[in-house]
Amino acid sequence: MTNARSNHSWRRSAIAAAALFTALANASTAVAQTPSSSTPRLDHGYTLFELFDTEESENGARVWRGYSVAAHYRVFGTVARGSAMLSVFKQGGREVGRVRCEGTANDVSNDPAWAGMTFECRDYAQRLRVVGALTVESTLINGQTDAQTPLRTHTLEVREVAQAGVSPTHYVSRHQEALSGWISWHSVTGNAYSVNGYFSGVTVPSNAPTMALILPVAGTSDTVTAIEGARLRCTRNGQPVTLPDGDEISDARGARSVRLSQSLSNGSGGSTQVGLGFHQLALRLPFTFGATTERSATNLTQNPGRWQCDLRSNGEVVRTFAFTAGADGLPVAHAEQSSGLYLGPRASLVDITIPAAGASNERTAPAEVRAGGFYGRAWTSDALRTAAAAVPALGVPHLLASQPASARTASAPAPRRRGRR
Repeated sequence: MTNARSNHSWRRSAIAAAALFTALANASTAVAQTPSSSTPRLDHGYTLFELFDTEESENGARVWRGYSVAAHYRVFGTVARGSAMLSVFKQGGREVGRVRCEGTANDVSNDPAWAGMTFECRDYAQRLRVVGALTVESTLINGQTDAQTPLRTHTLEVREVAQAGVSPTHYVSRHQEALSGWISWHSVTGNAYSVNGYFSGVTVPSNAPTMALILPVAGTSDTVTAIEGARLRCTRNGQPVTLPDGDEISDARGARSVRLSQSLSNGSGGSTQVGLGFHQLALRLPFTFGATTERSATNLTQNPGRWQCDLRSNGEVVRTFAFTAGADGLPVAHAEQSSGLYLGPRASLVDITIPAAGASNERTAPAEVRAGGFYGRAWTSDALRTAAAAVPALGVPHLLASQPASARTASAPAPRRRGRR
């Protein structure tokens, strides 16, 4: 008999960013991504959806009652006090649920460009039961006038994992985000940075302008370990570069992660644990910019041009990312952002290559990547379409059902841990 359990756990950490743009090969000037004061804009990189299954006790057994959707948004620009975000969930054009929540104003004490609001929305009483394609219509509601501004329609793929002895697990596939990586950087110097970071929550020591790579990864804890422990090997305009003080990435952590697992019978009285995790890693890079005299990082203002860097773990390449540094040392705009992709006031999308071997225990779903990124946004640039076509198939992308989906109740299972950490 097969038994399965799931555990959703989130952990968030900080990457402080003070200037974000987008990188494009052969481009030469940076394009500001700061919205006008009168135009609220949704930050596509911050948007995230997660599911939480609900179980109730019935005649001594725990029975699945559906799931609720947590929607995370950030909007930049002028947003009235008391404004709210409305998420309407639909399948096949039919509304199946909705959630509304008011936002929290972003802290602009150090950087006025980060004016806007963050929304963390979830209706704990919500009970959705649909699987497959689920659209989310995201609308900003003005807190002073009740005027509604549609921001975007997202497309989610809700997966169900049927399990023996316990109710099913549901999750949103994030394989399509395999190429949705970008560089963030912070220009304010001091003892630490954290305010207005792309993902808030942790301070990181810094005495000079710093840069970080936000990298999507799907796999097991071994996958994360391989990438977090990687070293850099870079070229600039095709020529090898010696990084001044070291080639290590540092302050690597899972900025936002969801972990799932199954315990499958191995046929001999024991069980085998099968894991799957979707992560956005925050990797601090040994780069700086501007007039700083910091010598422990390469100053990109003094080294403009096309950069390509390999992340190497135990001698093997696990990722390659590329961007163009402009005369100011900041990445120039990627073609994807010129066609509507928005990553906040200062963000730079990078070109990512996943090698055929991947990282340890990595999983990919090439068809999902080819369809687009950022929850259903089709790729518009030749660079991203080409990169998507080259994503290799690695591992088994999704957890597999351990019994028919109709068998949702059996003997009373042990309670399952859920929540954040």
